[in-house]
Parts: sequence; C-alpha cells; structure tokens
Amino acid sequence: MAKILVSFLGKPIGKLNEKEKDRYSRANYGFPEENDPPKPPVIEKDTPYFGIKLAERKEVNTLRILGTKGSMWDVLLKDHCNETDTTNHSDFLETLAKAVDNNAVDQSLLDQTTYILKNKFSFKFELRLIEYGLDEENAKENQINIIEKIAENLNKKDSILLDVTHGLRHLAMLGLLASFYLSTVKGLTIEGIWYGAYDRREKNAEDIVVTPVVRLDGLLEFLDWTKALSNFNKDGDYSVVAKRLVDNKGRADYLKQAAFYERIAHPVQARDLLEHFFISGETNTTQSKPNQPLEDMFLRVFKKSSDWREHDKRHQWEGKLARHYFERGDYLRAVLFTQEAIVTKISETKSKMEISKLMDEAIKEHGENSNISKSIEKAINYLQNNRLDITTHHGIREGISKSLQGIHEEFKRLSKLRNHVAHGFRENGKEMFKDREDLENIIQVNLDKHFPPETSSFTEPGMPSL
Repeated sequence: MAKILVSFLGKPIGKLNEKEKDRYSRANYGFPEENDPPKPPVIEKDTPYFGIKLAERKEVNTLRILGTKGSMWDVLLKDHCNETDTTNHSDFLETLAKAVDNNAVDQSLLDQTTYILKNKFSFKFELRLIEYGLDEENAKENQINIIEKIAENLNKKDSILLDVTHGLRHLAMLGLLASFYLSTVKGLTIEGIWYGAYDRREKNAEDIVVTPVVRLDGLLEFLDWTKALSNFNKDGDYSVVAKRLVDNKGRADYLKQAAFYERIAHPVQARDLLEHFFISGETNTTQSKPNQPLEDMFLRVFKKSSDWREHDKRHQWEGKLARHYFERGDYLRAVLFTQEAIVTKISETKSKMEISKLMDEAIKEHGENSNISKSIEKAINYLQNNRLDITTHHGIREGISKSLQGIHEEFKRLSKLRNHVAHGFRENGKEMFKDREDLENIIQVNLDKHFPPETSSFTEPGMPSL
C-alpha cells in the first residue's frame, strides 16, 4: 500500500520585487502533536513549501504536485537546490523561469524538474500540469480534468493525503471534492486534509511567528454524513447511518438491528431498537468525541426523518412506513405495509362485535360454503377466545383481510397487487396493473382512505368508515 500526498503549487500574485520573485513565502509551520493531553505544536522553521515538509513528516512514498503553466515551478526547484545544482542546471533554471513568466510551462519541463529533484528526498515526485479551471467557456470540463488528475493512477489500497495550502483558491474546493470522490467511488482511504493557515500566523511565547497547521478532515466527514442521510432518505435504510457511528459500536448496533427488522416488516421490534438508540444517545452525554457536534447535528435530522416511531399505535407505525416507502418508490414494501396497516387498524380500533359484524357481511358476500367463508368462520371462533391478541393472531388477521377483500373493491385490488409484486402472480394471464401510474393509484387510494396525508399524526378522529 502506497502513501501519496497530493498538493498544489501557486503562482505569483501582483508585482514582486527581485527578492520575492526568487522564493516562496517562508513560514514557521506549527504542526499539532496528536497527544492526550495536548502538547505545544512542533515548529518547522523557515519552510518555503508546506507540501514537502508535510510529506517528510508523514513519510509518504509519493508527493504529487499539481500546478498550472504559470505556477512557480522555478521557485520550487530553486528553493530545494544546492549551489552545485544551481550551477550545473543554470541554463535549465533560466528556461523554466521564462516559461513561468510567459505562462508556458509544459510537461517536458516538469519531467526535467522531477529528474533534478530526484534522490533529494526519501519520496518520489510527480509534477503534473492542470488547467486553471476558471475560464467560463470550458470551466466545467477543466475542473473535472483537475479532479481526474488528482485521482489518476491511484489504487484502492493506497492511502491519500491532501494539502490545500498553496495554489489558486478554488483548487482547495476541487481537492475536497476529489477526496470525496476517491473515498466514495474508488474506495480509497483519505488519511487527512491539511492546510497551513499563513494568514493566521502569530507570535508564540518564544517570540516566534508561527503559522498554524490545521486539519480539515471535518469537511470530508460532513460530506460523508450528508451522503449517509441522502441514502437513508432515498431508501429508508438505517444501516447507512449506523456506519457513520464509528466511535459508538453499541449505538450503531441498535440501528443495524432496527434496519434489519424494518426491512422484514417487523415494525414493533424496529421501533423498540430505534427508541433504545435515541435514548442511549440522550443518556450518554459524558463521552465527548472530536466529531460529536457534527454527529449530533446530523442525528437531529435523522430523528425527524424517522418520526414514524413517535406514534402510539402499531397501525399508525405501519401506515406511516407505508407512505414513506410509497414516496420513495419502493412499491413492494409500500404494498406490504399498506395492507398490513389496514388490517392492524381494524384490529386496534374496532371492537370484537364490530369485527364479527364485518366478517358476517363478508360471509354473505362470499357464500357460506366457500373456502374463504370457512376461513373467516375460523377467525370468528378465534375472536371468542379472550386469551388471543386480536392484533397479532394470524388467524384473526387473515379473517379480517379476507373479509375486507370480499366487501371492499379497493382493498381487494390491493391484496391482489400484493400477491403480484411478491410472487409475480398473474390473474388469468393478465397483469394486475397497466403501468406505474395504475400501480401507484391502487396503493394511494388505500393509503389516502385509511391514512390521509393531511393527517400527519395518523390519529383516529375523522377515520373513514370501513
């Protein structure tokens, strides 16, 4: 596995005097020590180019420097050449300086620069040209090209570091996007993002002007959380959020298990685990972590997006989950939860007498000697047993479902659709629906009748009659 640092090279801004023209602005970079308790930063004095010092400290295998045709390639080379090198390569240095002045540096000049820098450090150099990425006509194309240059020839096992200290301002943004692309699409490890904050330099207790070195990994963490919540909003899978909780395995396990139970249509178990997840977060406030504020911010959004669990009744949980899945285009789960929610609603909100009456009407509709009626009659007998839970008993639920199919056409279509999407069932060789719009209509008619969208809490008042 290779460790590769990607860095940028800037260009002169404005008119420089002769002294400034021959050197990069030097700084005393203060590298924070990763210790507990924290120690004063280690100061790397009189450093001309931050990327090279960072490469030395992090013991990288390769330093990839990206710059434009007018970046200070000549200054980079002069700052890291001894007197012998300067004498031996004086003609080339002059040629390179003229090319920089004329915004005309090409890859052959960079290859020669790489050759001169060879063996001066423990790592190898890769010097590459990029476009400015600012001209309006080809801006998008050039910006994508810059990201591709950053990602070029990187392997999945490589560890990537990014330095955004030098270079044009917008390159730092592209570097951040490239890091996100590398970790998300290519699966590379991003070890960190560094920035030498020259504009925040100040004197320390020893009267040394120190430029602080800042880690910007939090920006990448922010994008990772954004991606996780986006994926959750797309398909409702809690496990993508659980993966972000790297510092709290116990809480992450609650979410993973909740995701499992919801995916197999067990909302009671899923809800219990979600409650444990949120309660454990409220009680475990003593463990402060570096990414705690970011985690808390996104979990507040996640809590609001999983609000189905806040209702009191099971049919309300199932109804809201049905609508969530319907809005996400997950029609299989939308059909399953809609059908189950309607049956649960009857069992939770109607008395035994009302349910028996519903079943009697269905028997008359089906005919007393039909197989469906016999199944419903069994359910009526189950109702008389006070030890059975009406809401969860399979025989009673089946009786309610068959009764509704006999007397409510829209529920009958929903039940047939459920069989169709679950088993690929065709009735008399015909599809159960004409197109997506027809399928959506079957689900929405049932949802709107029993769980109106305007009733955000899915409460009982105003419930349509069955």
